[in-house]
Amino acid sequence: IYGLRRNPFNTKYFLSVGDWTARVWTEDNAVKTPILTTKYHPTYLTGGTWSPSRPGVFFTIKMDGTMDVWDLFYKHNEPTLTVQVSDHSLSAFAVADC
Repeated sequence: IYGLRRNPFNTKYFLSVGDWTARVWTEDNAVKTPILTTKYHPTYLTGGTWSPSRPGVFFTIKMDGTMDVWDLFYKHNEPTLTVQVSDHSLSAFAVADC
């Protein structure tokens, strides 16, 4: 696992990032599997975090230098936006609280 973050709006939900997917989990005892798994990416995911201003938005970064923006209120099966940030692997990032 490369990243593990709680949703700042509802802490019972958390995001895990590892290898080729990101997963959204809940602390509910009845749920033993993720409630959402992103599609497999051809390159490793290296990090992820929730948006500090939108409850259903999270970000993932990848070894190919791209960042994906996921908006769960809009789409579940693909990123809402993909941005080529660098030609090098991304290993860390932070989202500013606006």
